[in-house]
Amino acid sequence: MGFHAERRLNMVEHTFGEHRLAIITSWGFFGAFAFCFVVSGFSGGNLAAGLLGFTLFIVGFVAHVILNWIFKTDFSAAQAALGFVVFVIAALSFIGSWLFDPNFGATNLALGLAGFAAIVGCFMFYMFARFGMRGSFTLFDRIRDL
Repeated sequence: MGFHAERRLNMVEHTFGEHRLAIITSWGFFGAFAFCFVVSGFSGGNLAAGLLGFTLFIVGFVAHVILNWIFKTDFSAAQAALGFVVFVIAALSFIGSWLFDPNFGATNLALGLAGFAAIVGCFMFYMFARFGMRGSFTLFDRIRDL
């Protein structure tokens, strides 16, 4: 391996490490505060705290998308899988609490629905930012394939 090829390989590894550090730092900051506010919103019936938590989750996601753009990369398969698993656990927990917890009030229902609306909004933001309006639509347009 020549000097330039080895140097390019080291730069790729270095950039990957910086990207990973930036992502972990971003989620470590925004995610920790978001989780605390969401939990205190659900446990205390505090709508403002819960909405602030979901807002911080949105900020963390937007920061992740921006960092991916800066480092010219996309979500890894592991990141997508983690997001899907967290979504499924959150959805099952919300539905289970709604069905089986007699103290699950209107505030908690509003918080849960706001959280799922935030997830849908983040998904749409990512699709539009990554593929543009037309590209996002064509990903789901199956009528043309018929």
